[in-house]
Amino acid sequence: MLTPRQVLVLLHGRYFTGGLVSAVGVALFGLVTYAIAGLGPAIALGSGALTVCFADNPAPTRVKRVELLFTSVASTAAFALVGASLWWPAVQIVLIPLLGFISGLIAVWGKRALAMSFSVLFISVITVGSPPMQGPVQLAAAVALFFIGALLYTAYALLLARWLRRRTKEQALAELLAQLGQFAHWLANHFGGQSSGLSGAVAQLTAINDTLQNTRDIVLRDVRTAADRALAARLILLLEVNEALLAGQTDGDLILKQFDATPVPDALRDWAQRIGDALDQRADALLRGRPANTLPAHLPCAQTIEHALATLQPSQPSAEFEQARMALRASADKFQRISDLLAQEKPVGPAAQPDPLQGMDLQAFLSPLRYDPNALWQSIRFESPILRYAIRLALALFAGELVLRALPYHPHDYWVLLTIGVILRPNYSVTRQRIKDRVLGTLLGCILVAALLSTHPSLGVMTLGVFVSLAFARTFITLNYRFTALFASVNALLLVALLEPGTQFLVTQRLQDTLIGAALAWAFSFVLPRWEANDLRRQVDALQRAALGYAQAVLDPQQVSDLNYRRERKRIQDALAAVGGLHARMLEEPRQHQRMRRELAAFITHSDLLSAHLATLRVLRAQRGDRVLSAAEQARLRHTLGGCRTFQAFA
Repeated sequence: MLTPRQVLVLLHGRYFTGGLVSAVGVALFGLVTYAIAGLGPAIALGSGALTVCFADNPAPTRVKRVELLFTSVASTAAFALVGASLWWPAVQIVLIPLLGFISGLIAVWGKRALAMSFSVLFISVITVGSPPMQGPVQLAAAVALFFIGALLYTAYALLLARWLRRRTKEQALAELLAQLGQFAHWLANHFGGQSSGLSGAVAQLTAINDTLQNTRDIVLRDVRTAADRALAARLILLLEVNEALLAGQTDGDLILKQFDATPVPDALRDWAQRIGDALDQRADALLRGRPANTLPAHLPCAQTIEHALATLQPSQPSAEFEQARMALRASADKFQRISDLLAQEKPVGPAAQPDPLQGMDLQAFLSPLRYDPNALWQSIRFESPILRYAIRLALALFAGELVLRALPYHPHDYWVLLTIGVILRPNYSVTRQRIKDRVLGTLLGCILVAALLSTHPSLGVMTLGVFVSLAFARTFITLNYRFTALFASVNALLLVALLEPGTQFLVTQRLQDTLIGAALAWAFSFVLPRWEANDLRRQVDALQRAALGYAQAVLDPQQVSDLNYRRERKRIQDALAAVGGLHARMLEEPRQHQRMRRELAAFITHSDLLSAHLATLRVLRAQRGDRVLSAAEQARLRHTLGGCRTFQAFA
């Protein structure tokens, strides 16, 4: 569950803002149309706005325009086809799987395309539950209203995106601050002896990398004004904070072992805790538009460590203790580096200092947001995981329609097909998790609606419930699907109760349909699967190449520009997160399809430590850049670089 602070951050963050924008837009167009033309046109036009709102995610205006217009046209075509098929049930049983197959192929363009894919599938399935039109004229009118609703929402979303552009960037930056603060708190627990091991480290790394890339894509795009540049400069500074934090995890075990009975572990934990609190406070301040507190340059915990370094001696000198002393000095240097960087962070405003973005190619750090048709044609091969997913989804929907025709009829059987559509994903592990989230979220939503309906609420209360549940369902759609399933169930049940008063066994039907759909989705998750082990070799090779490139960038800075170093740092962070995510997903798959679990875990651990040690060298070099290396150190450096180049030649 969410803590009170997390709830507060959520309500000020970009996800809730997006959910609120979507709910307001859908409600606005639906209610205005109802007041002018009545319930039927309001449902058609509101359905168009609702369908397109699922694809409304933060992006540059030009990208958002393409996504929303594509969703408007594709979903309108799906609505027209399924609406016409209601006259011919034999056609419908083939059409729904075909549209499911097409929506599955749309996912070839990545995570953002999944939202467009769902929009097409959503309206295809929802239309199955609507009554047949009385004739072609009524169908044409409904399709026209649907398309108008989709276009109206597209225009509304584009205008709001332009108006909220700076606020969205601030929210994305605050999200990264909060994520880094969470990692600092994890480090504090690590120094407190509460380590969560490899799984915790990989989870933290993956979360930071995802948040970092999302923040880059929002903050570093369309940098036009002084305020934009100030936010981008703060992000560049936070990248250095992130590097120093990642370097802080290298020698914790050695330090704790040698300094266990001293004040050192508590001092390190306190220092990491203060850094985490400072990052959290900056996130809150940015979200609320308040000035941030400053982190003192000299903390008592730092003085404790300095005193320990100067006075503590073992009863018998040992090389291990000297190594631990050097590690403690390095850890203190890293934490001081973070404190110094946070002291440099200024409130958002026109930059008064030299521009840190001067000469920097920001495009090198952004995810590609292009919808290349060639990617679709390249996925039409049997080995393609996207093609397998599209076939799997189509077969599952076909089976769902057959099951529904064998069961006693009730008017909301499309809930079964919708459950299949929202649960099935290209990855088995994601599908498995969504099954749990969908069933539990639906159960909680049904209980909540049953309790609400038992009080015989007024029309105003139920209408407000529909609005609030839509806003929160959209809020959590990429954060926590369990909450989305909960609020989506509340929204659907209250909407049906409003439009069809007196409907019997409504809550029971929703839960029954969800269980049937979840069972079918689970069964078809084994049809043409793409197991994570199939990508193991490719991902491991990519991580090895990224580690070599990062090592060369750190060890031979004279031959590598600062921009190239940042690229290599991004590359190894992406590769580590990719392999860590693959390992986590593979552990959720059936045991017989898992490969080299222990070896992969060890490889991730060593790669993470290598990255952290290299980051440590970078941090120390930033603090002691004027120090001249001795001849022996230069010889060792040349030997290491030679080994890197030799290994790269054979990689």
